[in-house]
Amino acid sequence: MPPAVVCSRELAADLKTEASTRTIPADEWVLNEISAHVQRFGTGPGEVIVTNRLGKVARRNSFGDRWRLAVADARTCGKPSAPAFEGGRCSETCADPAHCLPKGTRFHDLRHFYASTLIAANLNPKVIQARLGHATITETMDTYGNTSSPTRKTSAAGPSTRSSRWL
Repeated sequence: MPPAVVCSRELAADLKTEASTRTIPADEWVLNEISAHVQRFGTGPGEVIVTNRLGKVARRNSFGDRWRLAVADARTCGKPSAPAFEGGRCSETCADPAHCLPKGTRFHDLRHFYASTLIAANLNPKVIQARLGHATITETMDTYGNTSSPTRKTSAAGPSTRSSRWL
């Protein structure tokens, strides 16, 4: 059985595989946002940063409920959401449907976006495998190998070989 995520002495969750334990790079903006969140809300048991309203480790179902509300309020323009009755415009606040995230956007979709971005940046497939926590490169290729990348070599018949997808 793989190791578990341990927050201080409290067990938060079992990990899926050995490769689930990893360091994920983050830029200054992400780190600043996390820092601001922790300053505003504090941390939970074992210093976890995603907690429920009682300050305990957020469970999957409650996190999913909050995620769906956040998706409904999110705008790609970065402005606060506005009620739809404001004419569907984007000004100080945004009611433009074109700036909304697609209904049904899942938290897991962020992982797919991350993988696609790494592929589009032409990162070494082994680095992508490690960042995603896949046990094998085959798992990474089978899951994300069909992601569009302008750097792939293709012919009229499409990609010539599995490995050429990453060239």
